[in-house]
Amino acid sequence: MEKLRSIVACLKPSEIHLIRDYYQLRKNQGSRRLVLFDLVVEGKVSSDEEASLRIFCQPPDSNFSQLKRRLKDDILNILMICPVEKSYQSENIKAEFKARKMLMQGKILLSRGVYDEGTGILRKACQLAEKYELSTISLEIQDLLRTHIGVKKGLEVYKSYQDTIDHNLADMQMELEAKDLNHRIMIPALHSAACTGEHAEAEKLRKIKTHFDSSGSARVGFWYYLSAIRLHINQREFDKAYRYGQQLASLIDHEPAIHTVPNRAGIHLELAKILIHLEQFPEAITMAQEARKLFQRGMLNELYAIETLFFAYFRNRQWEQAQAIIEEATHHKQYQTHILTPGKWQYFKANVSFASRDFDASLAELHQNTTLKKDRGGWFLGYRILELLNLIEKREYDWIDSKLESFRKYLQQVQTHQVPRCKNILRLLFALSKHGFDFQATTRDEQGLLSALSQAKEENYWDPMGYELVRISDWVNRSAFTS
Repeated sequence: MEKLRSIVACLKPSEIHLIRDYYQLRKNQGSRRLVLFDLVVEGKVSSDEEASLRIFCQPPDSNFSQLKRRLKDDILNILMICPVEKSYQSENIKAEFKARKMLMQGKILLSRGVYDEGTGILRKACQLAEKYELSTISLEIQDLLRTHIGVKKGLEVYKSYQDTIDHNLADMQMELEAKDLNHRIMIPALHSAACTGEHAEAEKLRKIKTHFDSSGSARVGFWYYLSAIRLHINQREFDKAYRYGQQLASLIDHEPAIHTVPNRAGIHLELAKILIHLEQFPEAITMAQEARKLFQRGMLNELYAIETLFFAYFRNRQWEQAQAIIEEATHHKQYQTHILTPGKWQYFKANVSFASRDFDASLAELHQNTTLKKDRGGWFLGYRILELLNLIEKREYDWIDSKLESFRKYLQQVQTHQVPRCKNILRLLFALSKHGFDFQATTRDEQGLLSALSQAKEENYWDPMGYELVRISDWVNRSAFTS
């Protein structure tokens, strides 16, 4: 049922109306499919059991499975005959649908011996495909034209088609290589997997740039800039990443082949994240707000933009705005998509309460957060640290030593790149306990440790969008100053 519901949920009102008209015309042949369709559209059923009982008056069986399959097939077939290119704002997506449709029309006419009209349609489709760098469509069209025109018109015409095919193949090959490089750069961050190494990645990037400079292919350029951005982010060279991001934004704005709303939204979101790392928080807020406006409402990417906006507000010490963003996130359609998402946002709320010096509320939020304890990586590390900070602020010192020891044992079991910094945080908190929670004495005696955590280099790297929302070195220095 979930698959059918997801398909129905993406339908536009005009498409729903067309599907209903289709079944009305078929009368008895599609009556049960129409009943099931209306039940799903109107949200009256949420499971196979409910739907089958409503339609067949019995639990779901093979008849109900066939009914679902036929309804799904009908919906997809009807979508194919809808003028879908009119449903999109981005011209290049409209062009892709139109070119594919014209390609199919041309092939049908050629197969029926209508050569002049068929090749005429294919020429128009080819112009559209070339303008928007639709390489796969262009290749198929050029191959058809080479066969039906080039062979008959002589060597010069044949060679012109072959040259275009070679050009499209080169662009397509380089675009695929650029995509592959982008995925390889992302793999270590996403899966902690081994990569080809920075030298190999940089060499590959230079090769892609050479092709981009010579061919001018916007699609190759898109993946080149995206790979460059992510490579420099991995190397923590955020100034360079920002410059490449600006260049990609300009390319997206000026090149029809890549000028889409999702691409514009994506680069705004990427720039917002980079600006947070550059500590340009007001600019990051503006960029994240723009990304959020551009992403489709209710989609997962919009929730990612909302999360980036939260970090921008939090880092800019705008607690009220950060709290408001949390409330918005909890009502987002994708809030329950991943098991850890609600726990993460509840953790954000605990950090806002802590930053607002409402330590009781912060600790209560943490102790109610059972979901985050299932995360064996960064977010639960932050949970453990924030719990300790709350206890210290509340001066509940009787709990501290046992909590510190429990955290020490926990870190021995965890194997992530965040552990070295966490161990130094733990050392600092042990030192604070040893000094009787005298912050001034601790800062005096632990300057080296505080400096390492503050400079945040190499294994002590601090991610402004990571689990350590309350930066430990800032908290200790601020507490020493106010005590």
